[in-house]
Amino acid sequence: MNKLFFQFIVLISIFLLCGSEAFSQSKLITGIDGHNSKQEIDIKSLALRVLTKEQKAIFKTNVVAIQGNLKLTSDTMTVYYDKIEKDDKEESSISLIETDGNVKLSATGKNANSKKGKYDVKTGIITLTNKVVLTQGPTVIKGEKLFYDRNSGKSKVISKKDLKSGKSDDDYIKEMLAPTPPPPPPTKPKTTKTTG
Repeated sequence: MNKLFFQFIVLISIFLLCGSEAFSQSKLITGIDGHNSKQEIDIKSLALRVLTKEQKAIFKTNVVAIQGNLKLTSDTMTVYYDKIEKDDKEESSISLIETDGNVKLSATGKNANSKKGKYDVKTGIITLTNKVVLTQGPTVIKGEKLFYDRNSGKSKVISKKDLKSGKSDDDYIKEMLAPTPPPPPPTKPKTTKTTG
């Protein structure tokens, strides 16, 4: 069966089963202004279930989410959204994306794989967990957890050993986002005066 035709059938089924409200919200989910970049998040999959009362949508099978130069893929993607008032109208805004199974992240020269992940759209922080592999150019780093900040482009991989330190995710994120101290100023070579 043609992939696009199947996606169309899924959306029509949602419209018939859940009513026009759920259908309009599923459209909003796939085209909302995202993070600070004001770029849309476009999500595609072979199956979609919208839970209107819980303000979430579950995308399954060959899920691909794209926002600008960010590409996030997984077997299952759960999208949570907030309702906001704008110009006397109620709109939906994506707040959190959770990914599960064969998670792949691609952004500005960085590629990462893991089993699970989440994207906090409001802060721009992406967290990948469980057998993380980060590739940047020729460099490959493995660990149990990866934090990636979309604002700064900074990333931090946490090893299994480091996770035993008792630090929280917030602690690791603060470390990652801490400004890099400037290098010390160059020392002037000492000059000796000679008398002739």
